[in-house]
Amino acid sequence: MHEKVHRLKDLGHTFKDSLIAMVLIISLPESYMLLRQHLFMKDKNTLTMDFVIRQILMDKKSQEAAPHVALKVDQKGKKLAH
Repeated sequence: MHEKVHRLKDLGHTFKDSLIAMVLIISLPESYMLLRQHLFMKDKNTLTMDFVIRQILMDKKSQEAAPHVALKVDQKGKKLAH
C-alpha cells in the first residue's frame, strides 16, 4: 500500500495522510474488526498512516503474546469460540 501511494505521488497525485489511513483500516481482514471499529472512532487528525500501522502491529503483538485472550470474529462479525 505504502509503495503504491509513493508511485501515485510520483505521478503527481496527492493524498491526505488521513485518507491513506482510512484505506488501510478498510483493507484490514475481518479478523481485525474490533481494531477497525476502534480506529474509526479516532479523531480525523489522529488518523495517520504511521499511527494505523503502529496500532496494527501492537494488535498483532498482543494477539501473539496472549492468543488465548484474543477475540476471534468470523466474516459476519459474530464472535467465535476460541
